[in-house]
Amino acid sequence: MNKGKGFVSKCESLLRKYSASNSLSETKKLHAFILTFGLLSSSKSNLCSKLATTYAQCHHASYASHLFDKLPQPSLFSWNTMMRMYVQIGHPLHALNLFVEMLHSPDNFTYPTVIKACSDLSFIDVGVGVHGQTIKAGFNLDTFVQNSLLAMYMNAGEKEAAQLVFDLMQEPTVVSWNTMINGYFRNNCAVEALVVYNRMMDEGVEPDCATMVSVLPACGLLKNVALGRVVHTLVNEKGFWGNMVVRNAVLDMYVKWGQMKEAWKVCLSRLNTWTGRGNEVWDPKSSSILQVLVSLQGLVLNSKPYFNEAGYDKQVGTAEGEKNSLSYNENTFLMNCKTMMYLMRKPPKDFEVLIKEHFRRRGHNILKACDAYMKGYLIGSLTKDASVSDKSSQNSTSVGFKLMLAKIVPKLFLSLSEVGADCEEFKHLKEL
Repeated sequence: MNKGKGFVSKCESLLRKYSASNSLSETKKLHAFILTFGLLSSSKSNLCSKLATTYAQCHHASYASHLFDKLPQPSLFSWNTMMRMYVQIGHPLHALNLFVEMLHSPDNFTYPTVIKACSDLSFIDVGVGVHGQTIKAGFNLDTFVQNSLLAMYMNAGEKEAAQLVFDLMQEPTVVSWNTMINGYFRNNCAVEALVVYNRMMDEGVEPDCATMVSVLPACGLLKNVALGRVVHTLVNEKGFWGNMVVRNAVLDMYVKWGQMKEAWKVCLSRLNTWTGRGNEVWDPKSSSILQVLVSLQGLVLNSKPYFNEAGYDKQVGTAEGEKNSLSYNENTFLMNCKTMMYLMRKPPKDFEVLIKEHFRRRGHNILKACDAYMKGYLIGSLTKDASVSDKSSQNSTSVGFKLMLAKIVPKLFLSLSEVGADCEEFKHLKEL
């Protein structure tokens, strides 16, 4: 008898461990062991209840519901765990159905789950009713309940209701502040989002990564450069730079401002070609493709990418800087021409059709640009279809550049012709 109790006690201990670690495979093995030794048949055993909640923690709905349905009197903890599982796996309606069936009085763990289910289903009227129940039950001042109400009202666009709940909070947590900041921003109230953030900082609340991710987009949208730079500095001071989502939010902010140089510097700090600030160093485990793409934007979306190179921003507006910028653009264009020919000659595996079609469509404009540059028009001044603009004649390409381009263009003409590009208008280029 004592041995049987020892088995049950050991199983219960293991289930607590597997529940905490969400270990589904180990739970299934232990379940098989329990069935083999008939331990579920004991009327005094809580193993069935613990198995049900463990499966629920592991998000295995079918096993969890099967065992839960066998319980003669499920505990409030079991009801709460089952409802939370259904919300987390994307079945909020099942959670609400359980709430209606529940025989126990809800507690402060029940209501946040039910309110989240109402929010996910956009059942705002039901959510308001649940809010009323929390007031009657005396849980309306519970922080977990209040935070779930904030999220529900903000998700429904009910900003005034969310603000009322927030104002009644005795001690808002950082989650509460973040929900308000992010909620206002998502409801097209970026100004209000920054007002809440400033109030949060004035009250000495310690921000976290979610705070940064919530406030940086608002700074970007409103072009609030002063606050955005302060937040960027705070990101470094608090050690949040290691978070990829935060880094991408910083990049997005600078891009929205149109400050490609700053975005470029941030990206270069991730590629180890810029010293950056604070702990902005390259981390191969966490750096993202977005940072590389924004780095490329520094070249593609900028007529003077020279000044985005590390340290060269100090030459902006100087005669030497403008001279170096023109030379940089000329060399870049020559290298691009060589790269295009190489791609057409040796396209990467599985990209052959894509590359051929791209150059077939763009070949005419590429040759049109080459023709304009051979005539001396300024590199980077043409329109999207390679037409001459008002800025095209402000400077002239160098003699050295024209000589080098004259050697490349005939080969480029031949490559584009081979992929089917429309080259008829520029036949004279192949005779250079």
